[in-house]
Amino acid sequence: FVGSIDRHNWYGSLGHDFEDVSQDSVTARLEHDFSENFTLRNQTTYSKTDRLALLTSLTGTIDATNTVNRSRQSNERINKIFSNQPTANARFTTAKLEHALVGGLDFTSEAQLSPGRTGQGTAPRADVFNPNPYDPITGYAPARTGFYAKGETDTLGASLFDTVDIGSRWQVSGGLRWEHFQTDYFSNTALFTNPTNAVTRADVSDDLLSWKVGLLFKPRPN
Repeated sequence: FVGSIDRHNWYGSLGHDFEDVSQDSVTARLEHDFSENFTLRNQTTYSKTDRLALLTSLTGTIDATNTVNRSRQSNERINKIFSNQPTANARFTTAKLEHALVGGLDFTSEAQLSPGRTGQGTAPRADVFNPNPYDPITGYAPARTGFYAKGETDTLGASLFDTVDIGSRWQVSGGLRWEHFQTDYFSNTALFTNPTNAVTRADVSDDLLSWKVGLLFKPRPN
């Protein structure tokens, strides 16, 4: 192999390589001021993202004819996210200290589906110096195999944070957050290439407690 390769060369296939991504989301928010010092709000969001891609990549080494193998790879992902967050904001005074208290709950469910795909086709070897994007792709018939991998994570959280004004120049803030998550995973994609393999299942759950504390000094009123 002798010579330099133009980094702008493209070794894909026009009319066969693509990436399609679409996303739909909706958000609803309700808010009510019970008084000037107490507000309750709830926000709900749902989002779905679909991605389908079929791409060509180089594999192996360059041979004496200055050509290289190309492989065809397909990827499909469907992601869904649902979340609901009720939050309360309250302002009050205790012993001449002004508080800004924020408390809330949140529930989030995230799911991903990855269907197996076949029929990407076969691309001929490519000239590394002058690749032809119109090279014929044989056996091109993209479709789902019926096998898939999927996972879902549900998270429940609760938090409480308080900011206290001490005079006009100092603020102390602190809070706690607890959350619990549960993740479940299932895959039968191995059956497509090796029917003797069993399906894969996994699940895990855990709790997490986090905290923060801070001290703020304002050198000037503004």
